[in-house]
Amino acid sequence: MFEYGIKRAKELDVYFQSHGTPVGPLHGLPMSLKDSFKIPGYDSTIGLVENIGNKSTEYSTLCQLLYDQGAVFYVKTNVSQCLMTYDSDNNVFGRVLNPLNLQLTAGGSSGGEGALLKQRGSVVGIGTDVGGSIRIPALCDGVYGFKPSCDRVPYGNQVNPDDPRDRTGLSFNPCAGPLATTFDNLDIVFRAILGGKPWLYDASTKSVPFMDDVYNEFKNKEVLRIGYFIEDEGFPLHPPLKFAIEHSIERLQKEGYEMVRIDKFPSLEILWRHATRSYIMSFGFWTFCKIFRVGEPPIQALKGTHVEKFGLPPANSSVSRVQRYLLERENLKLQWNTIFMELGLDAIICPAAPHGPVKQDEYGISPYTAMWNVVDFPALVMPLTKEPALTLENAPHKSEYVKGKYSAYVADYKPEETVGACSHIQLVTRNFEDEKLLAISRRIDYILN
Repeated sequence: MFEYGIKRAKELDVYFQSHGTPVGPLHGLPMSLKDSFKIPGYDSTIGLVENIGNKSTEYSTLCQLLYDQGAVFYVKTNVSQCLMTYDSDNNVFGRVLNPLNLQLTAGGSSGGEGALLKQRGSVVGIGTDVGGSIRIPALCDGVYGFKPSCDRVPYGNQVNPDDPRDRTGLSFNPCAGPLATTFDNLDIVFRAILGGKPWLYDASTKSVPFMDDVYNEFKNKEVLRIGYFIEDEGFPLHPPLKFAIEHSIERLQKEGYEMVRIDKFPSLEILWRHATRSYIMSFGFWTFCKIFRVGEPPIQALKGTHVEKFGLPPANSSVSRVQRYLLERENLKLQWNTIFMELGLDAIICPAAPHGPVKQDEYGISPYTAMWNVVDFPALVMPLTKEPALTLENAPHKSEYVKGKYSAYVADYKPEETVGACSHIQLVTRNFEDEKLLAISRRIDYILN
């Protein structure tokens, strides 16, 4: 795609010379794209051999908006097979390697984005997230990743793995969002997207522009009240990451933030069980069928999804079963909303995984990211890069790890394999409080990084 990008950049130069003004706020900005996004003349395999050569004739909805804002697309990045796992490997392009340590996973399914950004092959890119596919590459590769609330950013007209017959909306919705090398780049791109009136491009996108008043309110609020939880007892954190998050909370407290420990919250086991069943019921079933139907070998990471443990509903679920799942989801959302209300929280800090990047094909399940997809709360992963003591190889307390009930379904604790890996935190606000999340995250990033 380099020729495509160079041609586009030259066109923008001519426009600026002729008109004296930029096309839009992203004029000339090189942007990378996850492979699922369509660009005319290029295929989107999403890691499936049968999709080789399916050249697009149009832009995905978000790409068209970004193009109109002046973005320059020059590369599409690798993903996991069918966008299904947190290890970006497939039979078309092979495996994405982690720039921090080539033996570790780069995350998925937007792993190519995370790896390219960390190597400064891109400064900002676009990924998608239905269970952590923006935030997991961010935490694995040490970059920033932002999953907005659903229906704030256009998602339509991508190449997806699911069967076209299944457009039920029974699962929680995927969303698109930016990954970047700096927090500023996340902020700039999100503002540009909303400033481009995305609801005119995609009818499912809500007609809500960027709310500067909300952003400025929390950017300038004298004292922020931040809730936090360190871990769920069923999915305990690896000691170095636990230390890094605790240290971050102490730092914020010293800076005058009101830090409120959340002692009681919905079990991550319940949230993950719901996520797995909803995903498989809505479109994951057809994805597995597609892989096996065409006889393509499944990648190793697909065998670590553990759907047999957390629930594989039948392909054709009854109306009552669907209603039960939808009611459960609303109850989970209500519980988290109540926590925000009763504790008077502006935001929550928590981990995005029980660990940092782990060995390839060993990532396992993702309850700490998928939980926020289930309740549709915006979430942002921030690397902790300022203090060398917070890298996973240098953090203390490496031997104090007690496995939890579900530790068998996440990566094992092997501190000797985390050389070069950084720590992270995840920040969360309530549904459609994206501007609030960005304002608070900017302040926290300034303190911690």
